Amino acid sequence: MANEVAAAFNDAWRDYVTEGVPSSGPNKPLKSQIRGIGPIVDAQFVLVREEIAAVEADTVAAVEVITDALSERVDDVEAIATAGIIWTTQTIRVRSTANVVLANGLVNAATLNGVTLATGDFVFLGSQTAHAENGIYTVVAAGATSRAAFADSAAELAHIGFVIQEGTDGTGERWTLPLAAADITLGTTALVFAETGIEPGYAAEVEAARGGEATLSDRLDTIDARPSGFEEYGVAIYKSDGIELGGYYAERSVSVDLTLINLFAEIIAGDVGSEVDFYLAVNDSVAYGPATVVLGSPIDITGLSIALSEGDKVSFFVLFVDGAVTEFFVKTFGEMS
Repeated sequence: MANEVAAAFNDAWRDYVTEGVPSSGPNKPLKSQIRGIGPIVDAQFVLVREEIAAVEADTVAAVEVITDALSERVDDVEAIATAGIIWTTQTIRVRSTANVVLANGLVNAATLNGVTLATGDFVFLGSQTAHAENGIYTVVAAGATSRAAFADSAAELAHIGFVIQEGTDGTGERWTLPLAAADITLGTTALVFAETGIEPGYAAEVEAARGGEATLSDRLDTIDARPSGFEEYGVAIYKSDGIELGGYYAERSVSVDLTLINLFAEIIAGDVGSEVDFYLAVNDSVAYGPATVVLGSPIDITGLSIALSEGDKVSFFVLFVDGAVTEFFVKTFGEMS
């Protein structure tokens, strides 16, 4: 009936008595024809209301399904939050995606979820055919694996939480075991771990930026170490809330005459391929730069010879940033004159 309203109006108010024949004379609309349009319009409204009702019913049904799913998710999160999850500080390198044979499946150089394993790696097995075998295991040089020493008892497994570091699947995932120690009998209890989302801000480049250290803090301790034979003086910046262009950082005035002879800089965390160009300034005048540092390629500039007098102010400022750089470190070292 989509065109019936238009057709009724066209017929009642047509130009000629016989449509298309001028000689038949002008048509005079009849009241009966005009009244006939009303029922047609009413019928169209009925159809529209029926279609709207059908759409509303489908929409409500879809929203109810989504709401139920969200409600279940909230319940899961609340249960985990109230359970008091204890997040391990150990590095869990990769997780399994299928059953692993404990007798010989976690050995040095074996491949798991796209990662080549090394002796000593900690691996999460959460897809064992026998759920009682699920847990965190240690990669061995050869032979049978066993549970990691920090997760091989009911007390240690109770409410444990950890983050997956690598893998074709699972990088950055957070996993927990929402069971109390009293509910766990190793070798008998089905250990069903729950995946609770992605670690905020986690990225493979952050892991690479650790340079083999357990944490970024340990890495900073390493790169902040004063080169052998240098005097105590140094001025550094460590920004972990994003680098802004033109910002002056780490201003410090020297208390004695000295010479700056070394500079080290590294992007600790940022987008892949991100860069920072910065200057070293003395009394707000450029003394060295621009120096460019790229994520994954620290710079270690030796052989500087920038003389400073007592009271001179040393600082850094940023000229250019390419990519979201969230953690950046730079330091200069000097020796007494």
